[in-house]
Amino acid sequence: MTRFHPTLLCCAALFGLADAFAPSGRNLAAPAEMEFLDRFVGSWEVRAIGQDDSTPPHGRMSAHYILDGTMLQADYRGLGPQGEVGFRGTSLRTWDPVARLFTMKWAMSFDKGYTIIEAHVEDGDLVSTGKGEDRAGAFVERYRFFDFSEDAFKFEMERSYDGEQSWQRMAYNQYTRSE
Repeated sequence: MTRFHPTLLCCAALFGLADAFAPSGRNLAAPAEMEFLDRFVGSWEVRAIGQDDSTPPHGRMSAHYILDGTMLQADYRGLGPQGEVGFRGTSLRTWDPVARLFTMKWAMSFDKGYTIIEAHVEDGDLVSTGKGEDRAGAFVERYRFFDFSEDAFKFEMERSYDGEQSWQRMAYNQYTRSE
C-alpha cells in the first residue's frame, strides 16, 4: 500500500522526483536510519491498553513526511467522550547523523506544553527521553514505542515533575491503523 502524502505526490510528479521517494514518502537520499520512522506513516486510532475495541478511541494520530521527505510530522488529537477534540499536539522527528540519534520536538496548541526529545532504537523499540514544560511545570519524560506490527503498535510514557524522584504514567496506549 502506497502512503504518499498528497502534497508530496503533486510535488514529485511536477518535478519528476517520484523515484527519489520511498512508498512512505521518505526521501531516499535521507540517512538510512530514517527508514525506521516509516512504520508511523498513516492514520491511527488510539485506545488505552485494555480498553474494549467496541468503545470509541480516545485519540487519533496522522503521520506523514514533510520537508522533502526528510522529517516526519505526526499530528495527535485527544478525543473526549463524545469524540470531540479535547487537545491537539504535533511532533517533528528526524535523524541527527552527528549525534547518531533521533531528535523530536513535541508541541501542543493552545498550551505552553512542549518537549525536546532524543531517541534511539533498542531491540526494535523506539526508546526516548526528553525534557519539557506544561501547565503542571517542568518535567523529565521517558517513553517508548514498541510491539510493532504492520497495523498496530504500543506506546507508554512516564513523566517526573520532581527531578526523577517519582514517575507518573501519562499514557499506555495501543495504536491501530485506521486507513
